[in-house]
Amino acid sequence: MVVLQRSITLEDRSERHVNFVDLLFVDIDGMRKAVSMPYERYAAGMKEAALKKAEQKDKEDVEFYKWFDGSSIAGFNSIENSDMRLKPDESTFHVLPWTESPFETAVVLCDVLTKDGEPYTDDPKQMLKNILERYKKNGWLYKVGSEVEFFILKKDGDRWVPHDAGEYFHFKPGDEGERMRQEICNYLFRMGVKPEAHHHEVAPGQHEIAIEFDDAEKSALNIYLLKMTIEYVASQHGYRATFMPKPFAGMNGSGMHTHQSVSDLEGKNLFYNPEETEKDKSHLSDLAKKFMAGQLKYLENMCVFIAPTVNSYKRLIPGYEAPVYVCWGKQNRSAALRLPAMTKEEMEKGMRVELRCPDPSCNPYIAYTAMAMAGFEGMDGAPGMSGLPEPIEENAYKMTADERDERNIYSLPSNLDRAMTEANISNLQSLAFNESFMQKFSDRKRAEWRDYHSFQVTPWEIEKYL
Repeated sequence: MVVLQRSITLEDRSERHVNFVDLLFVDIDGMRKAVSMPYERYAAGMKEAALKKAEQKDKEDVEFYKWFDGSSIAGFNSIENSDMRLKPDESTFHVLPWTESPFETAVVLCDVLTKDGEPYTDDPKQMLKNILERYKKNGWLYKVGSEVEFFILKKDGDRWVPHDAGEYFHFKPGDEGERMRQEICNYLFRMGVKPEAHHHEVAPGQHEIAIEFDDAEKSALNIYLLKMTIEYVASQHGYRATFMPKPFAGMNGSGMHTHQSVSDLEGKNLFYNPEETEKDKSHLSDLAKKFMAGQLKYLENMCVFIAPTVNSYKRLIPGYEAPVYVCWGKQNRSAALRLPAMTKEEMEKGMRVELRCPDPSCNPYIAYTAMAMAGFEGMDGAPGMSGLPEPIEENAYKMTADERDERNIYSLPSNLDRAMTEANISNLQSLAFNESFMQKFSDRKRAEWRDYHSFQVTPWEIEKYL
């Protein structure tokens, strides 16, 4: 058994036994992938690379990496150019606190490299790093904090059904849902991931855990650590967790409402304006308004990146608190982009805007890239960018079509096919993503839509037409 001697993400810096390391990365669909190795092999490789770098004996391959077959990963290389590398990012090393002897395991997120050791341009993690670097060059940091909703299900015959009959903020001492959320949060704390809050959501069997605000790249990793933990805890209780946006008709779906802000490089919140006028008491800075204008301009175009599945668009319908219309409001939950309620004391550090369209089926690296790029275009004053429209404080669901037209409120795409079309006709996709990635992403989304729309006969059709 090998003892981990260096500092890791645990705040108490205590020693942990580790026998295996999972080299983790994500594919174009956001699915987790990993190759595992004994810790001795991992530690020896990292040590050897560090010594070579210190001695400057090698100017090229001084990093520890693991070869893999990129042609077997969704959206990666072709079979004739399949050799690729994984380079561990030591800052992401996390011991999985539920693993026990003799299988104590850590995970480390990897950068994906070409066979020549160059960053792989179609790696979702790399694309997010690229846009965050553009923020830094302007003296900005893009920060996010997502609220992840999910269902926990139990088996009922051949069906999966909600594990409880709870409702919003359901609470009963000793409740199993409460206990599972507490277990999840305890594990997260032990990995250095800080939950903000947890509670039962509106639908039976539905729960939410919100993660602390952080740099977007770190937050994307935290989403994966959260999902892994949720799945593990649910399985240990004999249940199944799902991040499907709309698993049950007639019930609220699961979103991933994402709070966003921009700070300077010293951490000062740039969305806060200490001044207020009789007309505008929002305390939103001009930079914040430009950021919001950029996201509203591109919201239809970036929808497929933040709500990427056929099922996503069964959530984005009126009547279940999911956003449908492109507008913003102050505390208005029918708006796609809203300004959460805050006291004046909270605003200086906590001023933020909440985007309500994303759902937990998304790849957070891709979603945050699109969101960051849309906001950047607004802040950077891109050509054709207009100012922030007036907020909508009425319930947009209850407006007539004519009333929405008069207020210039338009709808999000109604299905995956339309969302992909909106992405392809926009310059956002070329700003945020390279051509190779977009071709692969578009091909996969079109195939998903075709499989669903053309090749499936649903129970509804059988019931109605047979």
